[in-house]
Amino acid sequence: MMDILNTMLKIIISIIVLCGCSDVEAETKIYHGHGEYTMSDYETPQVAEQRAAAYARKNIIEQAGVYVRTYTRTQNMQVTDDEVYIATNSVLRIINKDKKIKPLNSGEVHIEVNMTAEVDTSGLKDILKNDNGTYTGANYKELKNDILRIECESDAIKKDISARKKLNKSFEELKIEAKVREREFLANEKVEECFREYKKKDYNKILELGKEIIVLNPKNHLGYLNAGNGYSGLGMYDKAFEQYMHALALNKEDANVFLDRGITYFQGKNYHKAILDFSKAIKLNGEFVNAYYCRAASYAHLKEYKRALEDVEYALKFRPNDMQLEGFMAWLCGNTI
Repeated sequence: MMDILNTMLKIIISIIVLCGCSDVEAETKIYHGHGEYTMSDYETPQVAEQRAAAYARKNIIEQAGVYVRTYTRTQNMQVTDDEVYIATNSVLRIINKDKKIKPLNSGEVHIEVNMTAEVDTSGLKDILKNDNGTYTGANYKELKNDILRIECESDAIKKDISARKKLNKSFEELKIEAKVREREFLANEKVEECFREYKKKDYNKILELGKEIIVLNPKNHLGYLNAGNGYSGLGMYDKAFEQYMHALALNKEDANVFLDRGITYFQGKNYHKAILDFSKAIKLNGEFVNAYYCRAASYAHLKEYKRALEDVEYALKFRPNDMQLEGFMAWLCGNTI
């Protein structure tokens, strides 16, 4: 059963790649980005520079994302804005970076970072196909919200410290809070780096980054999720389950944790437990195509082809004209006759 399904998927993927090669030739685009940050005297210079660099990179991704979105339309791909951002981030390569540091009369330091990057579309199509429907990246929307929260709180702390300075009031506790926000920022930078490493399937690096995230911010469940995925990718399933347990203790509402733990059960051929986790992911996110796909594959391994077919048909409602899903459906139809 496993060999037949894997062979079928490889054939479908080959067709997708061939179609992509005949439609559009690979292109390389060059983009320039600018980011700046004003550092107070209590902030860490290296972190302040990383903040400015993060803004510059984001600026480039937003520019390149317009091109990537156009590219997906020419290829008849149905992808979300988050998927476009992640894909752009994955194929983007920084080729030049310079910084300018200017002391201000207020005692603060203004940092500017200029970047030049290239975007190569040669690997874009495979990336946007989400790795056979089982891409195990962390919840990107949650990451964006957390980045925004940290920015807002950091700005508020800076303003509060400035106001207290003028009144000659103590602000030591605020400096501690500022350091906490710095560590949260660094943790999220590593979460974003994980997205890029998933596309390379470098599970040793993902595991290393997951552990670093946990050290920087033990309350960030994405650190445990990525550490779990790193262990899972390396075949260390027992250790992966421990990390998923920690992730769920911090956040039971992230459908990705259940998806990724389900995939780990699937890899260990525990299809019944995998189905339970995929079902929990679907309950949290009724449009989670990858969860339907993975649950269908689990049902297929148990020879429950009709239930598998129902899941694939449902997934196609959210991702119509997906050649991989359509090929899987055709294979299942042949087994339900």
